[in-house]
Amino acid sequence: GTFAWNSLMILRKVPLTDAFVIVLVTVVTVMEDLAVAVVVGVIVSALAYAWNNARRIHAKTYRTPEGAKVYQVQGPLFFGSSDGFAELFDVAGDPSEVIVDFADSRVVDQSALQAIEA
Repeated sequence: GTFAWNSLMILRKVPLTDAFVIVLVTVVTVMEDLAVAVVVGVIVSALAYAWNNARRIHAKTYRTPEGAKVYQVQGPLFFGSSDGFAELFDVAGDPSEVIVDFADSRVVDQSALQAIEA
């Protein structure tokens, strides 16, 4: 009596990750109980959100008149995107002076700081 069967109709209209969470929570509710299903749903939704944000980091590059290369980082920098952040740079091909501009980015956690230092 707690399930709205017409909610299955929206599975074609929502993003794939949301549809997966809906189905997962439904299955866990049937197998266990609603409390466990809510916790599982929150955890999976948080991981999906982190995964999607990790793919959003990118950088625009240009050279200054003095010859320095500027990386304008865009997107959030956190534990999930730190590997992608490191792949933005061409260490072998960069000049001796490199400027990393974080005006359009957010540095979120300690993993991000370690990625910047590396």
